[in-house]
Amino acid sequence: MQEIVGDRLPKFTKEEVKMVKHSIHYVGINQYTAYYLYDQAIVSHQQDWNCGFAYDRKGVPTGPKVISVKSASISTC
Repeated sequence: MQEIVGDRLPKFTKEEVKMVKHSIHYVGINQYTAYYLYDQAIVSHQQDWNCGFAYDRKGVPTGPKVISVKSASISTC
């Protein structure tokens, strides 16, 4: 992550580092998406995952379309 995100990672003071060091044994994060992912060599702050996202693969969509209304999403299925 440090290599990909670089300068955009937050900076911690020595006090903050001391406070959180050894305070967590494990953190697991699950994220689900309906996109196809593909290898992408371009690295930017919008591509921290170091991959591209596609809505379809060889013309076949990942699933039914979703209608987005401002910040709310409504599924059509």
